Amino acid sequence: MDNMCNLGQALFDEGYRKGFRKGFRKGFKKGFVKTMLRVIRSNVKNYNVTEEQAMANLGIPENEYEEYNKLLEKEGLVLT
Repeated sequence: MDNMCNLGQALFDEGYRKGFRKGFRKGFKKGFVKTMLRVIRSNVKNYNVTEEQAMANLGIPENEYEEYNKLLEKEGLVLT
């Protein structure tokens, strides 16, 4: 019976670790994107550049511009 308890605990522990890693990655990505949106917005406002120029200055790949522009619009952060 002890082996079954250990197996159950091992399965629980592994599931917990996987869930924690997945949640951490998701939360980290969400926080990173939110910060990038604020930085883009700040660059547009403070340096009088377009969103695309701000993204280029920040080293964001061109293939991601459309995604960030959509998020900026969604968040109401577009200035131009």
